[in-house]
Amino acid sequence: MVVNLGDQQQELQTLLHASGALAGAPYQVNFVEFDSGPLVDAGFAAHRIDVGTMGDLPASLAARSGLPVVAVAVDRAIGASEFLLAKPGITAIAQLRGKPVAYTTGTAEQAFALRALHSAGLTQRDVHQVNVSLLQLGTVLESGSADASVVSVEQKVDYQQGHPGAKVLASVDDVTPA
Repeated sequence: MVVNLGDQQQELQTLLHASGALAGAPYQVNFVEFDSGPLVDAGFAAHRIDVGTMGDLPASLAARSGLPVVAVAVDRAIGASEFLLAKPGITAIAQLRGKPVAYTTGTAEQAFALRALHSAGLTQRDVHQVNVSLLQLGTVLESGSADASVVSVEQKVDYQQGHPGAKVLASVDDVTPA
């Protein structure tokens, strides 16, 4: 028996191999790599995967669109894992009105961005979305294509090292719901 597992950035593959959790399993795991939760949804729709991981918004969209999937587990990161990071000179979310903000449509990062904007009385219509892949979210700040971006811990550290005046406007720990 083969289980096709939708993975992102080889996270599950790395964890399962490093932990030895698959040793002696009565099935083989075929890891299918996707760049985002919406693409995992597409993998389910195309019947390419049996199990997959994704953030809250792609999971909600899967259920809403009628994909025959069921959530079997939910995890919550310890500490902030996503940040709304702004270029130097921007110190508050309200300053993003009319400005380019990067987040990836249909992902947990989009859901976080919308909650962060809402915390300052803004909506998606109040900013100009720069819709790039998850891996490019840090790059758009560096290139100047966005004034703020939803970034991972690694992207945040990388950008702040070269731009000491960059400001974290929100983290998943700051917005509600988390």
